[in-house]
Amino acid sequence: MLSSETTLAALTHLPHWQHVRSRADKWLQDATAHYQDCGQVDTAAIGAGFFDAHELAVLVKNIDGEFSEYGAARSICASKSLHILPPAPAVEVNRCLATEAHHLQLFLEHHRVLGMTVDSQAEWDANEVSDSWMRFGASHILRTDSDARVLVLLDAPLAADGRLSLPQLVQLHNDRLVAERAGICIDTMVVSKLDMCDWKLSVLPVEHIPRLTEQLVGAGDHYWNKYVQQDLLPDLIEKPDFVLTVQNAQDRERITGLADQMAMLKLIGDTAYGRFKTLEGTLRTELGRYSTGNAMLSLRALKVDAKSSFDSAGAKSLLATAAPQANVDVDDAQLAALIRRLTPHDPAKFITTDYRVMLGKSHALTQLRSELDTGVQQLLQTHLDTLKSVNDLSVHKAVPVTEISTKPARRLAPS
Repeated sequence: MLSSETTLAALTHLPHWQHVRSRADKWLQDATAHYQDCGQVDTAAIGAGFFDAHELAVLVKNIDGEFSEYGAARSICASKSLHILPPAPAVEVNRCLATEAHHLQLFLEHHRVLGMTVDSQAEWDANEVSDSWMRFGASHILRTDSDARVLVLLDAPLAADGRLSLPQLVQLHNDRLVAERAGICIDTMVVSKLDMCDWKLSVLPVEHIPRLTEQLVGAGDHYWNKYVQQDLLPDLIEKPDFVLTVQNAQDRERITGLADQMAMLKLIGDTAYGRFKTLEGTLRTELGRYSTGNAMLSLRALKVDAKSSFDSAGAKSLLATAAPQANVDVDDAQLAALIRRLTPHDPAKFITTDYRVMLGKSHALTQLRSELDTGVQQLLQTHLDTLKSVNDLSVHKAVPVTEISTKPARRLAPS
């Protein structure tokens, strides 16, 4: 199944190949279907053999039990073990790649007084380092006319600011460490930001933080050796829940009460909708016993729009087999007549009816809505004081899986 030589070589040379070989074919099928070209599949396969800077930024947080906004160690290890595909590169990464050549040229021109040039040999040597999970990343190694080496990371934000992100710091410290292991001494580290709005260049110096280097090495070793190499997955570090702290007791009670009522209304609505869908299925089955044709069925408060269609392709296929001499280039009514006359089959089997369920509009229904609103308010008052209520739930047990405020109202359409 593994067809690309580059992909095959990348996967079979993984240090943990013996653990992932059984998942390789499925992974390649998914990758081929997901990515736009073979190059992206190859890149994903090669990426399973090391941690990049964004991944290391997650790992240095998760190893201490801290949540990371950039991802989760569990997902990262799962992608290295071919359980899942790695996420697509962020828009910011693609933007940096698209502007890299122009950005680097601007940076060199901006510092031409220092006689900066790209140290191609140093970059080559750094990229040759293959130390467990560690690889040289997106930085460039430049050399000044005084023989000092500068490690520069190019960034292309939509609007430049003076802040440095954790992935940027990790990238520079990772690449500095890899360069040093290749015998290359780095004197200065900088981040160059090319503002995509006005194309202005700003350069931010980055101080070497030995503690960060220790952290990224410790996190990389921990997750690679303990999990990737052992075909295991770490626990998921989730975003912590924060309980709203309101000092005023009356305010706290009012806010909590509103939240309890909203949660109960959501539960009541979901329960009612579930019951509605069950009854809708039963109603469709009952109506299917009758030949309704194309009609608007009035069932008191409900209106059911019935739409019938004839499977002419299926009918022609049947006639081609049962009565090949018959002329099937006719309309649906004539096809039904041919089936009835030339075959033992009932043409009704080729008729399907779909039903669109709607709620009618009337003054009586409006009045009923008002009465139901009063009933729901009474239900809230009684149920919120019982054991079967949301105010008996622990705030630490609820997982946010259902969006409420921005989700549009459900349309009562055919299932």
